[in-house]
Amino acid sequence: APAQLVLPAALPRWYSAELASSRQAEMDANGEVNLRTVENWQGYLNKITRESYEPVGRATLKNTLPRLILSASADAELSEFGSNARQEIFEYMLSETRRLVTTDADISAQFPTFVEGLRGKGLYKLIELTQSAYDER
Repeated sequence: APAQLVLPAALPRWYSAELASSRQAEMDANGEVNLRTVENWQGYLNKITRESYEPVGRATLKNTLPRLILSASADAELSEFGSNARQEIFEYMLSETRRLVTTDADISAQFPTFVEGLRGKGLYKLIELTQSAYDER
């Protein structure tokens, strides 16, 4: 029978984000972090990241747009540009951006055409309806 090779040390260890962020660095007797172990290094990085970015995160959340759902009448207005105007706008932006960047097209000369294409797909109507929905909140 062929021998089975078992390498437990080579198996990946998967941690949930919650577990990883809950790790804390152990301190030495003199109050310094002992960075000789992976656990302490990970804990130290988590601690520094949390202290540095938590205030920024809180401030950012205050300025994040709420989830907006367009009303049925707004959806009807947008449907003048097609049955799935949002998807068409996104696909147009993606394909045209890809074309402009990956070819030798003169971006400055092509940009007005790109903007008119977005207008024709209903981007400005979508912006107007989204702003109205936001103002009504």
